Amino acid sequence: MNLDNLLLASPDANFSATFTAELQQVINISQFAEVTLVQYPWMLVIIAELQTTHASLDSIDVLQVTQTHLGYAELATLSEIQQLSLLRVSRHLGMVMFLWRDVLNQQSIETSLDLVSRLADTLIMQAYDFAYTGFEQRYGTPTDEHGRQELYILGMGKLGGKELNFSSDIDLIFTYPQIGEFSERHKPFEYQQFFIKVAQKLIHLLNTQTTDGQVYRVDMRLRPFGESGPLVLPFSAMDNYYESQGRSWERFAMLKSRIINPVPALQDPNKLALANIIRPFIYRRYVDFSIIESLRDLKQKIVQEVRRRQLHHNIKLGAGGIREVEFLVQSFQLIYAGRIPALKTASIFSALAVIEQEALLPHDVVQSITHCYLILRKAEHTLQQFNNAQTQTLPDTQSDQDTLGAIMYGYFADHPELNSYCPPEKGIMHGIEQVQGVIHQHFSVFIQDETQDGTKQDQYDWSHDIWQEISHDPSYLPNVEFVCQQLRQSASPIASELVEPILQQLQQLATALNKAQIGDRGEAILIKLVPVFLTEISQQPQGHLQAVQSISALLTAIASRTAYLELIMENLGVRQQLLLFCTKSSWVIEHICAYPVLLDELIHPQYLQHSDHDIHAWREDFNSELQQILLRIELDDDEVIMHSMRQFKLAQRFRIAAADILDYLPIAQVSDKLTVLAEVLLDAQIKQAWHQTARRLGEPQGYSVDNMGIGVIAYGKLGGFELSYTSDLDIVFVHDCAGDVMTQGGKKSVSAQHFYIKLIQRVVNLAGTNSLLGDLYEIDLRLRPSGNSGLVICHIDTFAEYQQDDAWVWEHQALCRTRMILGNQALTMKFNQIRQAIIGQTRDSAQLINDVGNMRQKMRDHLGAKDKGSLADIEFLTQYWCLLFTATHPDIIHYSDNLRQLAALGDAQLIPTEDAELLINAYLSLRHHQHHEALHRAKLDQAPYYAKLEEQVQRIWERTFVDV
Repeated sequence: MNLDNLLLASPDANFSATFTAELQQVINISQFAEVTLVQYPWMLVIIAELQTTHASLDSIDVLQVTQTHLGYAELATLSEIQQLSLLRVSRHLGMVMFLWRDVLNQQSIETSLDLVSRLADTLIMQAYDFAYTGFEQRYGTPTDEHGRQELYILGMGKLGGKELNFSSDIDLIFTYPQIGEFSERHKPFEYQQFFIKVAQKLIHLLNTQTTDGQVYRVDMRLRPFGESGPLVLPFSAMDNYYESQGRSWERFAMLKSRIINPVPALQDPNKLALANIIRPFIYRRYVDFSIIESLRDLKQKIVQEVRRRQLHHNIKLGAGGIREVEFLVQSFQLIYAGRIPALKTASIFSALAVIEQEALLPHDVVQSITHCYLILRKAEHTLQQFNNAQTQTLPDTQSDQDTLGAIMYGYFADHPELNSYCPPEKGIMHGIEQVQGVIHQHFSVFIQDETQDGTKQDQYDWSHDIWQEISHDPSYLPNVEFVCQQLRQSASPIASELVEPILQQLQQLATALNKAQIGDRGEAILIKLVPVFLTEISQQPQGHLQAVQSISALLTAIASRTAYLELIMENLGVRQQLLLFCTKSSWVIEHICAYPVLLDELIHPQYLQHSDHDIHAWREDFNSELQQILLRIELDDDEVIMHSMRQFKLAQRFRIAAADILDYLPIAQVSDKLTVLAEVLLDAQIKQAWHQTARRLGEPQGYSVDNMGIGVIAYGKLGGFELSYTSDLDIVFVHDCAGDVMTQGGKKSVSAQHFYIKLIQRVVNLAGTNSLLGDLYEIDLRLRPSGNSGLVICHIDTFAEYQQDDAWVWEHQALCRTRMILGNQALTMKFNQIRQAIIGQTRDSAQLINDVGNMRQKMRDHLGAKDKGSLADIEFLTQYWCLLFTATHPDIIHYSDNLRQLAALGDAQLIPTEDAELLINAYLSLRHHQHHEALHRAKLDQAPYYAKLEEQVQRIWERTFVDV
């Protein structure tokens, strides 16, 4: 729509020429402003009056103005539909008002950030008041000794610091003072349930997309325990969590927390009590330099994320970006706030002022950081005002760069103190790059990033000369005898007969590198790096040719990735780990070549330590690390979530494999860790699929992502804690939702069963989708009731009926290695009862021997495998005994894995103790052999020890299935 048409939408208005010119400029810059004004033309009249009177924007009651123009009655009498509209249109009005003055450079960036944050506070509290009042009328008022209890809303991040971006999601945490219940109701109704309902309604009011758009994307993942934690917690649980489990990164996050509820703390004892819970967690009473190491770890994760996601020209996460300023300032707060209470503030501007006042940094440094930060925040704000998109990436088109430059340099004209950082003669892109360089220099001086050089060129003269000649002319083959002489002088154990093959491998490497697209910096690194590797390989005790071949493959794979070449060159420890894996595992080297991002795992190799065998601790660690990654991603950014989850799996699987190869993990723990990893990733994948499905179909009434009503039954290796590096996941999905439940809140309402089917289809599709980092897992649903012809998810009662009436014996065998890995307590208990009842049926021994033995023979016939005495025989034996004896000894299937089932069978004297011990030992040994064949990408020599084990297993099989 052009300017004339837009003006015609307000025929009664008499706009001045000045205002019309401003309008033209605004809609030329911001598509968001144009679209909003087209949809709500009455806003032009409001803005024209503001511009004419030069009124302060913080004096405008946006809600009241919007309410009047929408023709709504008193706020307290509005319906939910009216409330949804009021909140959204109010936000649009406020944001266009702020944008108008921003793009015309009529207000400072500090003012704009404050206005955006105040508007968010207003809209959040309006939604809260509506939600609270509605449930208060239905259930009553929760109270404590101070009277009515409130749901306290913690604004986090930039909202907490009153520095909210123009287009930003909002991070919230909900808590309330005391647990209790409504005593006057016929049925007990706890305050926890009340406040959960209020919180869910508040999120719905802000987050839901309507024809008027959305108020804010609400992100709750900063709450205790992240997505897996309760939506709302009482003060006591908050206190306990932060005292016993709060992490370093949560201290950084809590620095920018702010209680949004408007009543002053001095007038609200509960608000003061909450502040007294949070502050001791964030701040120490002493000067706390321990935070520096935590900051280094956080910064390293940001660097890895930027590298992973290839975030070029990102003014938030890139080197010298907004995040580095925040980290720098927050570090001073965490270190010195115990001594300097004025540093206890959520505002970065206030904290910088105190840092200068207390001379924690020199005046000129604080001024430089402050000015550069303001420039980046102005640029970020402007970029987001183009299309109301949450972006921190500088534009790649000339027209957008010109628009950004015009606004920025116009702003500098009114703020000359900023002008020197972005000289106009070189353009805004160069100027912002220079600004980030200044910030990064200050950040690096404070953090003192350490690198391990470990290389001195004069140690590598012979290898340097050889590589210089070969890289210059790949057809050139150095004198073999001369190289042998150099190796003898350096006391290298490389055999003379390997020298020529090694030199030929270097020729192939040089040929490959000459064909690759390598920049000047990359070439300069390779000239040094290859000789460094050659010298280090020459000092290895064995595996020299294999190491040269593996390193050649790696350098070829990453030749154009300068950042990774630098990482290897600057880190002796990384090179040492690479050389170790060259001789230990082809699989690891192949994975690093395919996914170079795994090189980051070698910087601080967590696998080089023995760990306690604690499945619960592993699960908590995996979940915590994954949540920290996902917290930095928009909930609706599905592609980035998928990429990050795959990256997480690769990294964790790599750590497990490395620990396995280096004998830091016994085989049982390898499988346990791989299994727990799959459970955590599957949980996250289901939640992502839930969000996607709910966007279209809404959620089944009474259910949410925190209470999905589904159960995940793990079969096979997943069920038995026996996953390998390449296992798929055998799963059956069930739910406990009533048949008449419908979805609500989506574009259309469907039955819960339809919703769940779409959900599981989405889970399978998302997990199995191949990306640059491969798939997450292949999910196999063929063990569900009726196999491929059955529904992908069924009611738990349907599952029980099928197992009782229609399942084959082999399906009951499979049930022996099952467990519920995800699901609420009621579903889990019901499944366990079904499993116990089905496996515990009284069975005819002869018929069971025939059924199980015939099924095993069918497997051999189908697979053409000569695997007598193999893992499969041990599994079939265990399942046979479980089906035979559970009726009289129900405890033998308490666990779902073969090892503990065999141990239980032996302890109960149901099979000879020596047979149980032999089968357990054989199972562990054969699995260990199988794992290492996968890691070596080759069929390993079958040692006599393994052949003897298989013979012993086969004898037990023949003794048991004598007639089959």
